Amino acid sequence: MEITKLSLNPRITVRTSAAPDPEGKGVVYWMQRAQRALDNPALDTAAELGNELGKPVVAFLAPAPFCPHANLRHYSFLASGIPDIAVGLSRRNVGFVLRAYPDHSLIKFCEQVRPAIVIGDENPLREAERWRVRASQQLRVPLWTVDADVVVPSRLLGKEHYGARTIRPRLQELLPQFLSPRRVVKARIPWKKPRALQSLSTHDDHTVGWPLDRSISPVENWQGGTNPALSMLTDFAKEQAETHDPLWNAAQKQMVLTGGCTTACGCTGPRKSWSAVRRLPRATNGRCGSMTVTNSTVATPTVTQGLPGPLSASTTDRGSRDLFSDMFAICHM
Repeated sequence: MEITKLSLNPRITVRTSAAPDPEGKGVVYWMQRAQRALDNPALDTAAELGNELGKPVVAFLAPAPFCPHANLRHYSFLASGIPDIAVGLSRRNVGFVLRAYPDHSLIKFCEQVRPAIVIGDENPLREAERWRVRASQQLRVPLWTVDADVVVPSRLLGKEHYGARTIRPRLQELLPQFLSPRRVVKARIPWKKPRALQSLSTHDDHTVGWPLDRSISPVENWQGGTNPALSMLTDFAKEQAETHDPLWNAAQKQMVLTGGCTTACGCTGPRKSWSAVRRLPRATNGRCGSMTVTNSTVATPTVTQGLPGPLSASTTDRGSRDLFSDMFAICHM
């Protein structure tokens, strides 16, 4: 695939119009919101670019304790999913560098590895958007960001929508195009980590010494990561297929609890959640599960109005999706 053609993908925002540096040593994927190696269009884009340029790909994740209202429970949940990320990236021949506050600067990392281009994931929140603007100004190579956490790219929705009656027809028109099977892109050239390059263990506690609210302890039987998330979605679909509530309320609440938090935290992509709920039987009141999840994970600014259960403590801001999607991947350059 030609680079110019790839840049025209409606998911992609070209924040720096310059061409990739031909002298660059690889492609850096700046992982923030989409913390997964599966069903991740941003990672797919980085791998496709690496293959087109004939260069290796490395993902960079650097958590820092700067998200308002986040506490130890949130960070612990997301940290428990990091080993899954490393394993998934390895299967795709993509390198992985993990750092943490205070050594969390994307700019410094890029100065060390000298990439040809940087790929990031999109985030519509104002503060997160400011980080991306600042990164595009400070990086010496191009920065592209990818709308990785929706099924239908947000820019295709046109005007602002305030209700399902206006957004639903547009989504239904575009869904078939973006739900078609997509191949998993594997980097052709493996990334070889320089000996002197720092990277933390995926199993260490990176929150030691962080200024966090530690009054809310982690929940041992809730674990982040792609594999637990997929298992939860599979169990949910199987259970609801057998004991579906005809009024939909119980099934919808359970989907918010299981699929909502895992999608919001970046453990799974929205296509996976949509696929799980699509298999549910149609409720007797005519409301189909796939429609409900489509409208919440495809375009709206908040998946839930606050996640119930063990992850709900201290989530009183704009919604749990906003909180969970950003708190573990904040990077101040």
